[in-house]
Amino acid sequence: MIICLCEGVSDREVKALVGNGVRNVAAVGRICGAGQNCGQCTKSIQRLLNASGAREGTQRDLGATHCQGEERALD
Repeated sequence: MIICLCEGVSDREVKALVGNGVRNVAAVGRICGAGQNCGQCTKSIQRLLNASGAREGTQRDLGATHCQGEERALD
């Protein structure tokens, strides 16, 4: 299911990021843009993070990990 209409990001993509160590909405946004435009999807992203048991402070450095094959490096 698409959770970010602005960037076309699906729940599967967010779940994959969580599986790779992403632990907060801001990091999801830096990597694939979800939650960075209108903000309507930030609550859905947070729900996915919470459901996965993601905990702040445990994030790995993912370097150039990205969604949908787009190059969006972490700052």
